[in-house]
Amino acid sequence: MRFCIGDSCLNVNRSAPTTPVAGQQFDYAFDDIGNRQTTTRDLRQASYSVNNLNQYTSRTVPGFVNVLGTATNTATVSLWSQDNLALYTPTTRKGDYFRGEMLFNNNTGALWLTITNVAVLSNYTGADIVTNTIGKLFVPKTAEVFGYDADGNLTNDGRWSYTWDAENRITSFTRNSAAPVGSRVKLDCAYDSRSRRTQKIVSTWNGSTYVAQSTNKFVYDGWNLIAILDATNGLVQSFTWGTDASGTMQGAGGVGGLISMTVHQGPEAGTYFYCYDGNHNVATLVNATNGAVEAVYEYEPFLGILRATGRLASFNPFVGSTKFCDWETGMLYYGYRYYDPDTGRWPNRDPLEEQGGVNLYAFVANNGINRIEYLGFFSIETLLPNAGTFELGHIPVPGLPPGCGLVGTITVKSEGGCKVYEIGAGVSCSVRQKLIDKLVKRIPGIGETLDRYLPDVSAQGWIEGVVRNCCGCVDACEFSLNGAFTVGNGRRGGGETAGQRKVIELGATGEVNGIVNLCQGTLRLDATAVFSFSMNFEQLGEKGWFPAFNLDKEFSGTLLGGKTQFEGLKWFKPCK
Repeated sequence: MRFCIGDSCLNVNRSAPTTPVAGQQFDYAFDDIGNRQTTTRDLRQASYSVNNLNQYTSRTVPGFVNVLGTATNTATVSLWSQDNLALYTPTTRKGDYFRGEMLFNNNTGALWLTITNVAVLSNYTGADIVTNTIGKLFVPKTAEVFGYDADGNLTNDGRWSYTWDAENRITSFTRNSAAPVGSRVKLDCAYDSRSRRTQKIVSTWNGSTYVAQSTNKFVYDGWNLIAILDATNGLVQSFTWGTDASGTMQGAGGVGGLISMTVHQGPEAGTYFYCYDGNHNVATLVNATNGAVEAVYEYEPFLGILRATGRLASFNPFVGSTKFCDWETGMLYYGYRYYDPDTGRWPNRDPLEEQGGVNLYAFVANNGINRIEYLGFFSIETLLPNAGTFELGHIPVPGLPPGCGLVGTITVKSEGGCKVYEIGAGVSCSVRQKLIDKLVKRIPGIGETLDRYLPDVSAQGWIEGVVRNCCGCVDACEFSLNGAFTVGNGRRGGGETAGQRKVIELGATGEVNGIVNLCQGTLRLDATAVFSFSMNFEQLGEKGWFPAFNLDKEFSGTLLGGKTQFEGLKWFKPCK
């Protein structure tokens, strides 16, 4: 695999450098803001065109299809399709692994392929053993053209037409009308007030209209899917979750936290355990009753499925990054957005706008090795290095105005067999203008007055501490706290003349410092502050009795201290 941003490239090969694996060679080139310029798989290149809004406008689709999997290493595996320009295609082998590349003509239209995989094992004492697997595959016409609405939502590509609601959520996926008849399918989706998908209806084309074939309803615990119901509210599947990649129940949006699936009806009924690769992708599904492997998955760098084999491979809904896969579209449902592994990006803008990154359509900043996506609106670091320092990046904090967020660094090192994390994180923002824009100006008449007299409020804060992990014992006791705040412009209303001064002005500046011990349940805060108050009588009439009145007060001392108030906040037990 080869990753490039600008002139910087990284080459990665899954096998030894002298032994390339056919079908698993990837090359990506990006511009400086993260848009794809080219992608190459096994020397077959696709080129992308992008506009000034970082939206793909077109891409070429090479007329080649890779088919890979596993078979007994002494078997002869070949591929067949009536649309294949070579009709029969041999495969290359590496142990049990096989790979074949089929050539098709998609210059004049999209294709709906039927591909047969035939394996023949010689039997010297009788007839040869022959098995085959048949699958369907959609290939879009080249070049594939993309269209968008005024909100930046993808409305069409070479595969689907998309319908969106006023909250920028996809309400329907409909196969393009020019697509082959056999490939035509439609998905209709509904959501709750939190943008969680609550229903999916799958319909197929009967020659004149779409007819519903299945209806599924979804039940959640927070953002984790815990049950799938049928149209009559009968329980179809249920899911058990544990701690995710964050070490909490849902801090990483459930990524890596799915434990098991229970199927409650049909021939697949039973309980199955999930196993993961190092990037929290589902790698294997194991039968809880007999230990049989029911599904195996391998992935491309951007979560496209390279291989899905096993009895439940396409029945299991959770695959890449532990996200729900709509097998009809190939997209992963993250919560706030759907992700398309084929193009390596989102079909709509980031709900956080530029706070989630400068490229509103990019997926995990094109860094799927070290980052995971949280519910489809910002990515977080996932794999801490064994040693070194890295930045957290800008993480929005719920409850704070837009523009406010968490930044910081984590330094990782090893000491005496323990992993030590030195954490420094801070938040900084100014809230006055956001309050005016979001709230004050909505009040007719009064809004302009408050706009004039509302003081500015800004604050900065920082926390520093050490987390030590020794053989499963985590010690994160003491953290230092410090911060600063400013309210208003100070004395005399902040103006030089009577006309510039405000009638009433409040001002305050100060610092807060302290220590919190999460093991002992103690918190101490010391503060210094200067408060000011001014009233300008000259603003109250043509002639005021007094030009201005000012009152200043300085404070310093201990705001909080001791154990008694915080013994209930013992979040960690110290390591012994």
